[in-house]
Amino acid sequence: MIGLVTSFYAFYVGLGRFLIVSEAALLNLSLLTADLWAVVFAVIEEHQFPTELFVASMIIIMTGVLIYESVPSPMEHEEHSKHGPSSEEAKHEAECGSAIELPPSFQIT
Repeated sequence: MIGLVTSFYAFYVGLGRFLIVSEAALLNLSLLTADLWAVVFAVIEEHQFPTELFVASMIIIMTGVLIYESVPSPMEHEEHSKHGPSSEEAKHEAECGSAIELPPSFQIT
């Protein structure tokens, strides 16, 4: 039971930290490839091979991840340039307030 609680804690803390530095779309695409590790175990330990449909779906998912990673990040567009926010970003920040500050435990070092 302690192992389960520890693994869930590590997963959700890691998930939060991942979302600070990356996008949710990449997280979702990456979670879709988690079945690959189960198939690797099944092939190595149990000598069971996946169906053609599984192989086709895994190729489609991995192609999606590669396409997503091959273009610039959408988050880069939202970041401020070296010279500060543009006039449009400054206007939006004035209307909506500044960004939410993260607690120290979520700061990336």
